[in-house]
Amino acid sequence: MEKWKKVKLGDLLEEYCERNVNQEYKVVAVGKYGIRKREDIYSKELSKDISKNKIIMKNTLTIGMGSNQIDIGILTEDKKFCVSPAYTTYKIKNCNSQFLEYYLQFLNPKLSDLFMVISARQGKSVDKEGLLKYEIYIPPLDQQTKIVEILKKVDSIIDKYDKLLKEKNQFIKSQFVEMFGDIQINEKKWEEKNFFNLCQNMDNRRKPISASVRAHGIYPYYGASGIVDYVDSYIFDENLLLISEDGANLTSRVTPIAFSIEGKNWVNNHAHVLRFEDFIIQKYVEFYFSMININKYLTGTAQPKLNQAKLNSMVIPIPDYELIQKFVKINKQIEEQKSLLEKQVENYKRLKKALMQQLLTEK
Repeated sequence: MEKWKKVKLGDLLEEYCERNVNQEYKVVAVGKYGIRKREDIYSKELSKDISKNKIIMKNTLTIGMGSNQIDIGILTEDKKFCVSPAYTTYKIKNCNSQFLEYYLQFLNPKLSDLFMVISARQGKSVDKEGLLKYEIYIPPLDQQTKIVEILKKVDSIIDKYDKLLKEKNQFIKSQFVEMFGDIQINEKKWEEKNFFNLCQNMDNRRKPISASVRAHGIYPYYGASGIVDYVDSYIFDENLLLISEDGANLTSRVTPIAFSIEGKNWVNNHAHVLRFEDFIIQKYVEFYFSMININKYLTGTAQPKLNQAKLNSMVIPIPDYELIQKFVKINKQIEEQKSLLEKQVENYKRLKKALMQQLLTEK
């Protein structure tokens, strides 16, 4: 069996720059999980002029600077897209592009530590010269192909579970519409109630920031010395509901969350903290927010927010209580099924990580 050989990343890459001058190719973004639809990563409105965007095609590598790591994406399908001109684009040579994608995904934490440059004036950037000089070990092409086949099998299983999760989410949304109608226009003419009367709004504006409530959950706030912990943070229970007021995180609709992180309970002074006496009504309200377009309730232009006055004056339809109970029961069953699927996804992700440790280090 041929031995692995040491090469510089620059030996496998050739920089190019081809602009989307005719604006004929769709914009994609590069993030933590590679190349994806732009709307899956960003909520900001897309610029109408994308003529300066760079074209990417099969067997090309795209590198840019993310929020806390280097964003690396390799296009392996027979299509052309375009990316922001802020990215650097490379053609891949003398290497299986899918193998390189897995390899760089595996190395990304280390590469980000080594080649992420933080400047007081220019912000964050990638030390491209240093990155291209970085030396890696790669196997012969036939071994690269075998490694790709193994890892793709695990990815295909993860994709199947992810698809099932999406189907569960779609099912419960369709159940909501079937039972309550188009809630945004109150199609079934349910009794409308003032949001202010449904719950108690617990004022946390004087609380220090200790976590960030975003579109997909609560994230710890990191200070200079690590996670910031405050003894006066709210203690969450099942009757507490958090709603982000940050307009930038509301374009994917409000996601109310009330969970702890690493065994500690945190709250953010940019979230509305609500307490419901009735858990059934709370679960309905959670789903209600996921089914409406929240933008009409936002105020401000640069950074639209869901302010206290808007929240208090909001009027929402409340269906028959017994029907809500039935929906909450169905939703609970679906959530239990989703929890099992999510555990399977995590199991296979751990398996993939272990396999990458073995397959990509000449072991």
